[in-house]
Amino acid sequence: MRRINVAPADNPRKLRIGHTCHATGCDHRVPPKMFACRRHWFSLPLFMRNAIMLTYRDGQCDDWMPSRKYCEAAKAAVVWLAEKEKRAPDTRVYDFFMKTADIRAEEQVSDPEGWDRNREAVANESGRMLDQAIWEGTK
Repeated sequence: MRRINVAPADNPRKLRIGHTCHATGCDHRVPPKMFACRRHWFSLPLFMRNAIMLTYRDGQCDDWMPSRKYCEAAKAAVVWLAEKEKRAPDTRVYDFFMKTADIRAEEQVSDPEGWDRNREAVANESGRMLDQAIWEGTK
């Protein structure tokens, strides 16, 4: 998945993050709620598509907090697609989100009331950490 800066139609000066197919090396832009472009989505086995759809939560691309189960299903699909296309899979984003999901789960157990108050701050920090991880991976 690559991040692309695009300007929304109602305010061309305000940037937002675009979304591309999650298949390694695919640059097709898709809506955030879609995992992959049509070609890659329908090349996945049905059980993988079902696992992704069942674990997807509306808004997870906005708040940067996908569940661990979604990340596991998505990572398996990315690996499967990469192997089919004889590419090295890029799973850094899923490794990162699984790690942050584990941290969030620990924080939620230790301080359930504080978790709700700090949800937005955690999302912002997750986004910052992901940007840093991607930047360091491209050096």
